[in-house]
Amino acid sequence: MTTIGARLETSLASVVFFGLALMVAVLRPAFEHGWNLRAVTAGMIDFALNVYYPSRAFLDGVSPYDRATYLSGYPVDTAFPPYMPVTLLLHLPFAWLPFHESALVYLFMSVALVTLLAWLSLRFSGGQSSLSMVLVIAALIVLSRPGRQLLVLGQPAIEFILASYLALYYAHRAPIVSGLGLALTLIKPTFGLPLAALMLVRSRNNTAVAFGATFSMLINLPVLTILAFRAGSGSALWHDLVDTLRANQQDLSFWVVNPATSFTRVDITSLISRIVGYPLNAPAQLAVMLAVLTLAAVAIHRSERSRGDHSVCAMDSILCLAILLSVYHQAYDLLLLTMPFAVVTFRRLPTIFNTKRFRLLLLGLYAMLAANYASSVSVLTRFHLLSPGYEPTSPTGGLWLLLVSLNGVALVLSFVLYLVGVLRTAPASGRYNPSAGRERLPATYY
Repeated sequence: MTTIGARLETSLASVVFFGLALMVAVLRPAFEHGWNLRAVTAGMIDFALNVYYPSRAFLDGVSPYDRATYLSGYPVDTAFPPYMPVTLLLHLPFAWLPFHESALVYLFMSVALVTLLAWLSLRFSGGQSSLSMVLVIAALIVLSRPGRQLLVLGQPAIEFILASYLALYYAHRAPIVSGLGLALTLIKPTFGLPLAALMLVRSRNNTAVAFGATFSMLINLPVLTILAFRAGSGSALWHDLVDTLRANQQDLSFWVVNPATSFTRVDITSLISRIVGYPLNAPAQLAVMLAVLTLAAVAIHRSERSRGDHSVCAMDSILCLAILLSVYHQAYDLLLLTMPFAVVTFRRLPTIFNTKRFRLLLLGLYAMLAANYASSVSVLTRFHLLSPGYEPTSPTGGLWLLLVSLNGVALVLSFVLYLVGVLRTAPASGRYNPSAGRERLPATYY
């Protein structure tokens, strides 16, 4: 009875902690406005631009890829993001409700998905996945800068992060499930394309990647057919797609997403662009992306030849970091590192990473990425680094560069630590043994 009571007390404490985290990080505007939940949903800009109004247009018979018609008919000021068309179908249920009610439903769904993220991260890393532990991890995610930003903006990134985990986790044991996860990540190419490329480097992932590519074509084809019919022809739809993609490329010059002036981007292109003081051109950005993916591929290949323990956990951690560094990513995408953080916490990396120095460095870098509010609007405004319209006032100043580059520097250092660790433990040559080290992996991993 004493044990049961202690467990109930622990579970109750974790529920209270989770509830308080939601109150502080997400629901505070509603409390300040007399429990008016519209004060919360009014700020869900990404939900409006990426989920609700594109699906609403599709429901109304309008193609969101028809930029002129879409912008004139709906309260949006930017072109539809370069997502795959099936996103319109997946998010169609939200278009049936008025905006604020739909945003509230999406917010609660996102909170549930954050809890699922906590559970999957614990499960995949071999940690204790009890209800109390899951709620504690979920509360910490909500309180983190990436988690709070994701929920407050209504960002759909949580969907692609969970799909990425499914693609990695089931790549060996259930290629069809892995392929389905990969197909979902391909909705947002900045997740799906680097994930697919690096999965091809891993042994016995080709089948999963093939399923992913096939599923992606199959689930997008019906939506493309509908859009082509509405556009009048396939060539008209192609023109709309190219026009929308061109408009999104032009939007990259806007200070929010411009790699040299953005205060929320975390990828290495943005880090280098801030340092040099101007955006890298397209060939340079491509070269940087290929360099990151190549280094990750070499590390994954070397790690697979290792007979050390937990090499797969190291590979997946490197892969997650490479996705974030190689292409355009915002701070909320850092939630992709939830599983790698749990892996370090529960000592599921090769022996070299479990030395005190390596482990403390990795934990410190991950903690900094989670708790870094230095580049938030409130901090930058306090230092007079943002105008009232949130435009940088000193994008080349030293303090600005320091505050907005912390995440990028931490990601690069984490990536380098993994590369050094893998290269120090993995042999340069030798025959790959797919069974090596599995006896010490979490029983659920394969």
